[in-house]
Amino acid sequence: MTLRFAIMGTGRIAGKVAPCIAEAEGCDVTVAASRSHERGHEFASEIGIPHACTYDDLLECDDVDAVYVTLPNNDHPVWSEKLLKAGKHVLCEKPLCWTRAEAERLFTLAADRGLVLVEAFMYVHSPLTAEAVRLARTSDSPIGSLRRIEARFDISIEDGHKAGAKSNVRYSRALAGGSVMDLGCYPLSYVRHLTGETPASLEAGAEMVDLFGGSRSDGSDAVDGRAWMRGAMPSGVEFDLTCSMVEPSGHLVEARLIGKRGEAVVRDFPRPAKIEIIAGGETRVIGAGKAGGLAPYTLQAESFARAVGGAEPIPSPAWSIEQAGVIERVLGLIGLKFDG
Repeated sequence: MTLRFAIMGTGRIAGKVAPCIAEAEGCDVTVAASRSHERGHEFASEIGIPHACTYDDLLECDDVDAVYVTLPNNDHPVWSEKLLKAGKHVLCEKPLCWTRAEAERLFTLAADRGLVLVEAFMYVHSPLTAEAVRLARTSDSPIGSLRRIEARFDISIEDGHKAGAKSNVRYSRALAGGSVMDLGCYPLSYVRHLTGETPASLEAGAEMVDLFGGSRSDGSDAVDGRAWMRGAMPSGVEFDLTCSMVEPSGHLVEARLIGKRGEAVVRDFPRPAKIEIIAGGETRVIGAGKAGGLAPYTLQAESFARAVGGAEPIPSPAWSIEQAGVIERVLGLIGLKFDG
């Protein structure tokens, strides 16, 4: 059986991932959904999707089995709930939500209706991520027993210090933006995925910025432009993480697994192409082949289709509930609250 997908949203991520889903075994992209009929049809024509509709119309589509949600953060839980109530399976861009209570409610709703809800952390489907897990957890790892994980997701989004930021929803508090929500969720989830643990201790801090050109002029739309998160897992593994969307130049997206005998470096860890293992005075490279670039999005869609067919979803509901709980802790530590 082919899983018929709708793509909800017409932004950059939707245009990038829709072809990847179309390439996935057992999946077909049949509908593009937008706020307006005009933009929906324009996007569908650009990407090669046969049909288009509005968000509200999507709820009534009988020829759609599953929806990939790519809307701004604040719409993720709202529309995931609406889609589940309309009988659709949901693959939602991260973060699905940012409180444990909301996550528990959504996954309970999905289970009660016999539907699949998955948070779209595509990197967990990469073979190289599985290799990183092995390096982090096995007793015979070439880097030795894991001591510490350092991860960075520091980039510039739409020229953070210039006019480009004014229209980017990632800088809007009203739309649940900020570096932790859009970027920090990656290193936070990565250390959890590699260790299989949730932080026992956690510290966090942030530098707030007010760059979005919305209707507010009193500073109440400020979000975290940069943030740091440090702590330790129950096993004693320490972590040191940063995320930034206002870097003036260049970017640094990488993770370092530091062990007793060496370290492993995973550059661009959300879409890994290789792992460099540095131990015993030598550097060994593990390559990914097709698993680099956009391939994890295709692997993610195939995993989702298998979950709809009865397999265990990846990541699991319990994993995403814990993830929402960790984000909730960080937001509380940096003092950031969203409307509603």
